[in-house]
Parts: sequence; structure tokens; C-alpha cells
Amino acid sequence: MKKLLVYALTLSTAWLHGCTTTSKVTIARIEQVRDFQSLGSVQSTYPLGGLFKNLTYSMALNSALNKAGKMGATHFVLDDNSAPTFFAISETASGTAYRQPLGR
Repeated sequence: MKKLLVYALTLSTAWLHGCTTTSKVTIARIEQVRDFQSLGSVQSTYPLGGLFKNLTYSMALNSALNKAGKMGATHFVLDDNSAPTFFAISETASGTAYRQPLGR
């Protein structure tokens, strides 16, 4: 019973976190940010992959976008291998943060 309660609380917290992003960072393709300033790599990992891979990846992506936003990024380019993974014990979203030049 105690394990079930912990599991339910974990899922509800994950769901609420996944629905409350405040990031204003746009996901872009590399072609769209050629003239932008690169701010560096960003990575975020969340446990609980497996059957919940899409939800967990979404939470990791929200976290990565928020980290990029705190760096001053306007755009985020996902790494080629950044995607949900079946049978993983955690999900990781990674990419590069970019800042759009002023006046664009």
C-alpha cells in the first residue's frame, strides 16, 4: 500500500511538472539558427522511463528548455539522438541553446 501511494504521488507530481512549463524558448532546426549566438549545451535527465517514456521525456525536455531560458536563449536545437527511448530507466533531453541577435 505504501509503495502504491509513493508511486501515485510521483506520477501526479510528474504530471503537474510537465504541464507547468514557463519556457519561452523555441525549438528550432539548425538551419534556422545559423546566425545566432550559441550559448552552449543543455541536458536534462528524468528517471522513470520504460512505459512512461513519452511523459518522462516531455518532462526532461521542459526542464532543458527552462535551463536554456535561464541562460538567455531564445531557441533550442535538439541533439540528433535526443528522443524517448523504450526500455530506458530514465529519459534525457539534450541540445544546444542559441540567442537570436537583436533586431531580428
